[in-house]
Amino acid sequence: MILNHKLIVGGLILLIIASIATSIYFWNQQHVYNVSPATVSVPTHTTSTLSFVGDIMLDRGVKGKVATHGAGDYSFLFKKADFLKTPNIMFGNLEGPVSDRGHNVGSIYSFRFEPVVMTVLKNAGFDVLSMANNHIGDWTKTALEDTLFHGKQAEIEMVGGGITYVEAIQPKIIETNGIKVGYLAFSDFGPDSIIVKKNASGSGVLSASDPDIKEIIFNASKQVNILAVSIHFGDEYEPLSNSRQKRIARDAIDAGAVVVVGHHPHVAQEVEEYNGGIIAYSLGNFIFDQYFSEETMQGLKLDVVVSKNGIESYSTSTVYQNKNSQPSLSSH
Repeated sequence: MILNHKLIVGGLILLIIASIATSIYFWNQQHVYNVSPATVSVPTHTTSTLSFVGDIMLDRGVKGKVATHGAGDYSFLFKKADFLKTPNIMFGNLEGPVSDRGHNVGSIYSFRFEPVVMTVLKNAGFDVLSMANNHIGDWTKTALEDTLFHGKQAEIEMVGGGITYVEAIQPKIIETNGIKVGYLAFSDFGPDSIIVKKNASGSGVLSASDPDIKEIIFNASKQVNILAVSIHFGDEYEPLSNSRQKRIARDAIDAGAVVVVGHHPHVAQEVEEYNGGIIAYSLGNFIFDQYFSEETMQGLKLDVVVSKNGIESYSTSTVYQNKNSQPSLSSH
């Protein structure tokens, strides 16, 4: 009886020890499980949103609205445009030089914007601006070169132009969420005096008629995951693209671009999918003083969600300008 009693007591002690050991083991396992996720770096973003809007013109009637209703403060124009700060990278077409120098070359439609506007555009949300258009030379190459300077000072990437041809053909690259996004821009309009040429010295903007345009786009595409190309082309006030626009834009996609956006018609045109890419033939006006029609007082915002592998999705929305030249996503 005594022996059996000792065996029973001994067994109970072993069971208690085993139970305690098991509890300690599982507590340690739970403790490690709870801590380990915080010590592992897991990417939280695999995509980025690239947004594009149309022509930005900050002279003439727009400048007058700022003086009259905004007490001279250009940030007045962006009071209803917080949507510019939402995407990872925001792009627009700057329809004229930013400078207080140079002289009017003689066109009745010559634009020049005050140097302060570049910082205002940066604060509004813009990261990249195209200068490849027919108005960038309105106040001579002095003002064109000032635009490059003021863009750099404001930390905005200026694309489509350069002090030299070699500088102009280099894509401006921004990395966002591990995705390298490159930007190029070309103008299908002159004057010839502002076109930067391969075998000539001097500053200017890239031409859509450059014989090496496909090679320029191809070389740029090899440096990035996503390449966006802006082209200033098309017929003014026409709601549909023409055959030349289609050829240039599709050639750009075939050469390596993933997104092609157009400016110049001052009204929105169609958006198409082509060979794995997106083409918005004209985004219309973003800020412009063409108050004479509903079509010229609105434009498109193109939003493209991209990964390293290409386009994940895209969408468009209408941007409306009110009577004070303030863009918003509401028509009211």
